[in-house]
Parts: sequence; structure tokens; C-alpha cells
Amino acid sequence: MKYIFTAVSILLILAGLIFAEDLHFEVDTDKIIVDNDNDFVLPLKMITGEHQHLNREPEIDFALVDTACALVYTGFRVENDTKSDESYFSGDEIFQLFFKFTGAPRPDSCLVKGEISYVHCSETEGWCKRSVQPVEVIIYSDGVRR
Repeated sequence: MKYIFTAVSILLILAGLIFAEDLHFEVDTDKIIVDNDNDFVLPLKMITGEHQHLNREPEIDFALVDTACALVYTGFRVENDTKSDESYFSGDEIFQLFFKFTGAPRPDSCLVKGEISYVHCSETEGWCKRSVQPVEVIIYSDGVRR
């Protein structure tokens, strides 16, 4: 019985380590902005795992993987960056991806698929790693997700 309890305990600890939440991004769909010049902003929220941080270097990168409409990725910006002298982000920042529709007329909706890559570290476990996370969202012409 003691061996079964020990084996189950080890499995639970390993499962906790394997499935521990890593730092990742979520699209903040309530704040998507589409303007009359065919530009749109895709805001991202950073969700951090326990005792993890997002490094500033190397820079965060985004690449379009697939899209059903004519658009281009035009850049990345960090807002609310109050601790720009640190080597990592504090977690209070707003991360924004910028795009431009290049086709006319602008579609009523557009599926955008891409990948964001970044380096994050665990302060307690002493590791850093590069992660590539898929990003997929439907953008509507009025910016509202339905």
C-alpha cells in the first residue's frame, strides 16, 4: 500500500510540473480597434505562470501564418511600459499588433492566423526558453467579436 501511495504521489507531482501554466498571450477581444483607414490593432494580454517573466531581449516577434483576406502585419508596440529600464516586462503592459487591410473593399470578417515568439524565464527553476504560440482570431469590419 505504501508503494502505491508513493507512486501516485510521484505521478501527481510530475503531472503538476508538466502541466504547469507557462507564460502566454491571450487576445483581448474587447479592445480590438478597426479604423476607417483599414488599419486594425490586435491587443494582447500577457498571462504569466507563477514566478515567470517575459524578457525584453530578444524582441517579441510576430509572423502571419495564414489569412483569408488581404492584409499585412505592420508592427508591434508595447504600451503602459512603466519599467523600461528592466530586462523583462512587469506584466502591466499592453502588447499591440498592428495590421492593415490591403484589399478593397474591406471584408466583413477576416480570420487571422499567426505566431508570436518570445523568450520567458522561470525565476524559481532557473530556466529560460523561446516559445512560439499560435494566435488565431476573427476580425470583424467594426472591430467587434461576435
